[in-house]
Amino acid sequence: MSFQISMSQYSTNTSFPRLIRALKGMRVALRTPFDERHDALTAEVDRLRALDDEALARLGIKRQDILWHVFSCKKL
Repeated sequence: MSFQISMSQYSTNTSFPRLIRALKGMRVALRTPFDERHDALTAEVDRLRALDDEALARLGIKRQDILWHVFSCKKL
């Protein structure tokens, strides 16, 4: 016989969602320009990685050069 604890009693705790909302609010309030730049660079890398090789070739970028292209002193 195995012993199992039901987590259902803990998942309905009303203070937990408030804590999560407070932490998310703090994360938004404490964002810096560096966070915004990081997000913009990450989005650009994701966008380029989603393209097929033909589309990258039209842009003049090789797949192995995506990171170099995005992070090479480029102003966003």
